[in-house]
Order: sequence, then C-alpha cells, then structure tokens
Amino acid sequence: MLFRSPHELLLVERNDSGRIVAATVVTLQPETLNRRLLWKTSLLRAFMPGALRLWRLVAGGGGGTHAPEMILLFTAPEERRHGRGQSLVRRIDAQLLERGVREYEVRTETDPANVALAFYRRLGFMARRVETRLGVSFQVFARTVLDERQ
Repeated sequence: MLFRSPHELLLVERNDSGRIVAATVVTLQPETLNRRLLWKTSLLRAFMPGALRLWRLVAGGGGGTHAPEMILLFTAPEERRHGRGQSLVRRIDAQLLERGVREYEVRTETDPANVALAFYRRLGFMARRVETRLGVSFQVFARTVLDERQ
C-alpha cells in the first residue's frame, strides 16, 4: 500500500522497472467525500461564484449507501488484461477485511461499450442499482469481501 488515511485507501501495482502501472482508491466514508474534497482542496475557491449551487450538488455526500466505495481503478493501457486490476481488487478486499468491512461498492457508466461492466461481473461484483448523476447513468455494483484464509 502506498498511502493510508483514516478516510481513503490508495494501492498501486508497479511493473518490473518500478513504474506505477495500476492504481485504486477506495473511500471508507463516501457519504462525506464530496464535502471533504470541497473544504480541503482549492475547489471552493475555484467555484466561489457558484458556491451555493456547488454546495447543493455535493452536500448530499457520496451516494446511496454508506458502504465504502472504490472511486478509482486504473490500469495503464499496455498493462491491461495482465491481472493488474484483479490483483488490486484482491488487495483492497484484504485491506477492508482487516477493518471488518464485508462489502463495498463501485460505480461505472452504463454504456454498453464500457469494458468495466464485464470486468466487475467477472470478479463477482453484483449489480445493485442504476443511478444518474449530472445526466450520466451509472451501474452500481457491490462486492462481498470474503476471507480467503478460511
């Protein structure tokens, strides 16, 4: 693990030369993520003229449940289909299991051309609901964390 905070986990995969070729971020508190980003970054100053509208947009927090959420999973194009993403999901499972977390979510666009839909299904994520945010439709998947040591 590269980074640990009370609110987020960041894990990376490196290639043989040490270059980061895949990464994932999981927020343990999705219901406060938008507010934390707004207050702890320069976003508020950047959107000051429309701050009230922005606040209304983010004040509701993350999403439907309070389950941790994988908010980013990225693999460099040349490293895709080599197990990097699957490895990161398994490592996230282990990190969450250490914290007593049994389930987490991920959302991805519902576009049929989106290869992430099949990727998450293949790894055992279950489709839970479809949400629309800012006019974009997202499939929300949930994954049950299993203790592979048992």
